[in-house]
Amino acid sequence: MRNTVACVLVSALAAGCSTPAVEQPAEPAYPAAQSWALDDGVVTETEYRTAIDGFVSCMRKFDYDVTDPVLSPIDGLTLLYDLHPTGDPDTWNKNLDGCDSSFVSQIEPVYVEARTQVMEPSLRDATAQCLAERGADLGGEERNVKNFVDTTGNSDNIVMRCVSDAMKRLFPDYPGFLKIRW
Repeated sequence: MRNTVACVLVSALAAGCSTPAVEQPAEPAYPAAQSWALDDGVVTETEYRTAIDGFVSCMRKFDYDVTDPVLSPIDGLTLLYDLHPTGDPDTWNKNLDGCDSSFVSQIEPVYVEARTQVMEPSLRDATAQCLAERGADLGGEERNVKNFVDTTGNSDNIVMRCVSDAMKRLFPDYPGFLKIRW
């Protein structure tokens, strides 16, 4: 369509005619495939779970090994899973992008960012201990990653290292790919 419009415009200009400006349609704020969960502006827990299940099924349809999703102890909201790339990297990326844009790319952040994140207590304590050992002066009221980042003066690299190390130690069977938002 754009090529046709461009050819018509070039032809009209070459002939000395004037053509009114063609208004381009606005890009949607999110993929149409996810509109079922996003159109009302709220993503429910059921909609989020359905989106993650759809993504996992989509990747499994391409014969990729994906673990069953588990609730993240980092925020008490995000569903974590391991996804193992195999085969041709271009095909892998194409399939991953397709499944992501069809199911979760916008739904997951809307779901997580609209809720209060609460770190699992043992993970929170281990993160606090790690940060204290690195000289952070904590207030003791930190309940999530954002609180730790704010308390330590936005030392997000140190916080991420402490959270990641504590996760590996306390939850060794959890997926290795961690999603952390704040």
